[in-house]
Amino acid sequence: SPVLEKFIGNRPVRRAVVETAMATEAPFSAETLFRHIQKKGSRIGKATIYRTLKQLCEQKLFQEFSIRGG
Repeated sequence: SPVLEKFIGNRPVRRAVVETAMATEAPFSAETLFRHIQKKGSRIGKATIYRTLKQLCEQKLFQEFSIRGG
């Protein structure tokens, strides 16, 4: 979407986080996303992933929710 592209801009780290998240078929945690990004060979840190996901949620491009274990 144009709004998402504007958020990404010319930032390869944001693009990697967004593309990896969008390729995930199920809800994911930041930790899961971090592992997927590591498997791709990227060296993006956990703090960057958490920060990017927070920004995506703040701009209502992504939605955050909690799952409680049973």
